[in-house]
Amino acid sequence: MDAGCCGLGGTYGFKKETYDVSVAIGQNLARTLREFGAPVVVSDCEGCRMQIKHLTGLEALHPVQLLRDAYGSNECKKSV
Repeated sequence: MDAGCCGLGGTYGFKKETYDVSVAIGQNLARTLREFGAPVVVSDCEGCRMQIKHLTGLEALHPVQLLRDAYGSNECKKSV
């Protein structure tokens, strides 16, 4: 789903003077994710995952975490 930028932009969203702009940019994505109704969001970007969780409260996973969970983390540990 391409619903736009999360708005965090590296350290941009962490700065006091640009925080409100960062949140405003991310609101379109947050609204789309809430409307979509998925219980979890997957992104390879750490900043996007933080911003998505902050703006929506949704669980935000890295694709590798999703694969780990799909294959069962206990089984993965046994094979190593």
